[in-house]
Amino acid sequence: MAADKQLNPTKLPAISIREFAGRFADGVKVSQQPFTWFLGAGCSRSSGISAAGGLVDKWLRELFDLQGNSGSNFDAWRKDNFPTFDAENPALSYAPVFARRHPSPVERQREIEMICSLGEPAYGYATLAQLLSSREYGRSCNTVLTTNFDDLIADALYLYGERNARPLVVTHEALARYVRTNSPRPTVVKLHGDAHLDPKNLQPETREIDTGLAKQLYPFLQDHALIFVGYGGNDESILKFVRDCPLPALAPPIYWVSKQEPPSPFAEWLHARNARRVDHTDFDQLMHLIRGALNIELLDRNRWTQIGDTYYEAFEKLREEVDNVKASTADTLALQAASSEIAKSLPDDWSYYEKTREKVSRTDRKEMFVEGLKNFPDSFILNANFAILLKEMGLYDEAEHHYKKAISINSNRPTTLTNYARFLRDARNDLDGAEELYKKATSGSPANPYSLRSYATFLADERGKLTEAELLFKRAIELDGANIGVLTSYGDFLADHRDDVDAAEQLFLKAVEIDPKDAGAHYSVALFYEQNRADFDKAEAHYRTAIELDPFHSALLGAYADFLETCRSNYDEAERFYKRALDANPNNRRALRNFSKFLKEIRKDETSAATYRMKLKAIEGPTSSEKDPRGKRPNN
Repeated sequence: MAADKQLNPTKLPAISIREFAGRFADGVKVSQQPFTWFLGAGCSRSSGISAAGGLVDKWLRELFDLQGNSGSNFDAWRKDNFPTFDAENPALSYAPVFARRHPSPVERQREIEMICSLGEPAYGYATLAQLLSSREYGRSCNTVLTTNFDDLIADALYLYGERNARPLVVTHEALARYVRTNSPRPTVVKLHGDAHLDPKNLQPETREIDTGLAKQLYPFLQDHALIFVGYGGNDESILKFVRDCPLPALAPPIYWVSKQEPPSPFAEWLHARNARRVDHTDFDQLMHLIRGALNIELLDRNRWTQIGDTYYEAFEKLREEVDNVKASTADTLALQAASSEIAKSLPDDWSYYEKTREKVSRTDRKEMFVEGLKNFPDSFILNANFAILLKEMGLYDEAEHHYKKAISINSNRPTTLTNYARFLRDARNDLDGAEELYKKATSGSPANPYSLRSYATFLADERGKLTEAELLFKRAIELDGANIGVLTSYGDFLADHRDDVDAAEQLFLKAVEIDPKDAGAHYSVALFYEQNRADFDKAEAHYRTAIELDPFHSALLGAYADFLETCRSNYDEAERFYKRALDANPNNRRALRNFSKFLKEIRKDETSAATYRMKLKAIEGPTSSEKDPRGKRPNN
C-alpha cells in the first residue's frame, strides 16, 4: 500500500444523502447560508468523461501497446515501469503516467481536448445548471470551483440554465480579479486551467495555485459552506490552497460527498474544519435529491422547440430577403441557389410551411396548412402562420383557435403574441385583451421592433397615449432603423397625430427605398399621397405597385377600390376591386360597408346593397381599424 494512500485514523462524521439535501435546502431557503461547490472528475463520469483512474488505465494500456508489448504480461510490465502504482487508487499515478504517455505539452493539450470533447452534460449537471441560475436560489449557491478541464458546467448553463444567468468562466489566473462573492451570475473557476488554454496536469504544474487567484477565492472558503463532490483529494495545490486560507472565527460547514474517507493529509484539514462526510458518491442522484428538496421543475420540452423555431425562422427571413433581390447578378443567383438547396434539409413541419409560401392563392395555401397540421398538429410554425392566413381570409373563429394553439406551444414568442393582440383588436374589438398581450410581447429582452411599433400604434389610436406611443416608436427605430414596418407605422403616427407631414413623407420614402418590393411600404405611401398630399397620380402608382406585389391583400384591394370610387370616379374599376377585396376576405368589414354604399348610391341597386349590409350586420362589432382617423390602415 502506497504511503500516499494512508487515511487519517479518525473518520469524518457521516450523514445520509437525504439529510444533506435537507440541510442544503434549509440553508438556501431559510438560514440564507451561501454555498460553494467544489467539483472533481467523478462528477463528469455519467457525462461521458472518464475520471482520473479510468484515464490512467487507458494511458497505461496505450503505452503498453506502443512499446510493442503483447500477451498477458500487462500487470508485470506496469509494476516494472510504475513501481508506486496502486491498483486500488490508480488516480495517484495520474501525473507520471500522463507524462510518459504524452511527453510533450502539445500532445497533452490535444489529449485533454479530445477527452473533454466527448462529454455531454448529463442529468446532474443539468440540474446543477438550473439551480445555479435559479432566480430564487441561485445567488446563494452559484459559485463552482473545479479541478476539471471540461466545459460541462458552462455547457449545462447554456443548455439548461436561465438566459439571465450566463456564466463567468475563469480559465486563467489573469481573470482572477473578476471573481467576486455574491455575484448575480454563476461563476465557474477552473483551478487547473482549461482544456483549450494551458491545462495543468503534471505535479510541478499542479503543486500550487496562483497566489492572486487564491486570495480572490479565500472568501468562498471563509464565508460559504463548501461542498466537495466527485473529488479525490490528491492535488497538492488544492491542499495548500485550503490550508493557507485564514480560518474564520465562525467557520461555515464543509461537506465531503463520497462513500470513501478522504486521503491523508487532506483528511487532516477536513477534520480541523469539522467537516461531515455525505455517505454517497453518485453526482446525478445527489442533484436529483436537491431538485426534489427545492421543488425545481424539469425543463419544458418546448424550450428546445423554441430554439429550433428561432433558428429556422432566421433562415426563412434571410431566404425571403435573398428572393426579393431584383438584380440578377452572379452573387444574387448564387445566394438564391444556396437557399433552395439548404431548404431541402428543413424539418418536416417547416417543409410544409415552405410549401405554403410557394402557393399563390390563399385557398391553396390553406389546403397545404391543413395537410401539414394533420401530420404535425403540435407544430408551432404551422399553427402560428395558419392563424395569420385564416385572419386574412376572415375565418376568425378558426384563426383564434390556431393562435391559441400556437401560444400554448410557445407562450413567449413576441411576434405571435403581437399577432394575436392585433387579431383581438381587429376581429374581436377586445382592447383590454389586446393590450395585455402587447405588454407581454414588449416586456422581454431583447425587445422586438414589430411588437414595439404595433403596441405604439395601439396606444396612439386606441388609448390616445401619444407620448408613450412615440417613446415606443423611437425604441423600435433605435433597434432597427431599416425596419419597413417601423418606418411606415411611425410615419402614420407623425402624419395622423403630430401633423408633421414632411417628416412622415421622409419615413415613407425611406421605407420604399430600403425595399422596393415590400407591398406594405407602397400601400402606406399610397395612402399618404392620397390623404395627406392629395397627389392622386403618385398615390395610384403606389397602389398599383402594391397590388402587383400582393394581389390577394384584401384591405389593400378595398382601399384601392375606395380610391378609384372617390378620387377617380372610375366606377367600373372600383366595383371590380371591391369584389376582389371581398373574394380575398368575405369578412372585410370596411369593404362590405363601402361596397354596399357604392351599390346604393352609385349603382342605385338597393337590393344588392341590402345583401351586403346583411352580411356586414352578421359580423360582430366594429373593428378598431374602422375607428382609424385615416380610414384605411395597412396591416404591415
